[in-house]
Amino acid sequence: RYNLEFVSNEDEALKIAAAEYRTGKRVLWVVNTVKRCQNIAKRLKKEHEINALVYHSRFRLKDRKNKHEATVEAFKQTEFSQIAITTQVCEMSLDLDADVLITEIAPIPSLVQRFGRSNRHLDGKPE
Repeated sequence: RYNLEFVSNEDEALKIAAAEYRTGKRVLWVVNTVKRCQNIAKRLKKEHEINALVYHSRFRLKDRKNKHEATVEAFKQTEFSQIAITTQVCEMSLDLDADVLITEIAPIPSLVQRFGRSNRHLDGKPE
């Protein structure tokens, strides 16, 4: 179901995310802190001219609801590439199917939840 690839740093992960985005994939990138979530989104914009969705717990409640809905809607479609950078808020709340998941190391229960956000379609093409 999954094809795991370990990378040694954020720069490598950034290149993978941008490359997968450019092939039309929906990429979910889960990090463990809000600051890294924000920084990765800024780097994608600056270095790769990619506008990522950003979803974390520090938004005001009404803004977080809007971010939540926008992220779920963006991943429902399969015609256009998308990147969402999120924190642990995605583990329990986001009902989406990403083609590619990039995640930081986390406790096993968190990783299981994160893996559940990718390759739900089981089309035989692991990502």
